[in-house]
Amino acid sequence: MLRVWVPTLLWLTVLAVNLSYRDAVGLATWWTVPLLLIGAAVTLCAANALVITSLFDFRTRDVLRLAVHFLVRTPGVAVGNALLLAAAAGITAVFSEVVLAMLGSIAALALLRVGDPMVRMIREEFTP
Repeated sequence: MLRVWVPTLLWLTVLAVNLSYRDAVGLATWWTVPLLLIGAAVTLCAANALVITSLFDFRTRDVLRLAVHFLVRTPGVAVGNALLLAAAAGITAVFSEVVLAMLGSIAALALLRVGDPMVRMIREEFTP
């Protein structure tokens, strides 16, 4: 799992620092939207990769390829993951990260249920 999450967090950290210090970096204002879209895509791919690495034993590069592939192939899973991430951000903003940590098992179950179509397709097409 660390082979997936460390590069993801590095990418998101670089994007966040560049967006936070846009003037100091010399980044044009119009770059904000593409960088936010890239950050959203990286986060959604990481959510797919989390489900795949939790349930299957694939190589890291195959997990990343499958995560990107199913981001496009199953848009319902991507939308569901985006809504779960928005709910998590809302819970953290309104209450606290402690409340989100207490709801961790429910969040994990929701992530598995949202990713169920992706899991079924992986079982049918990529496992014997």
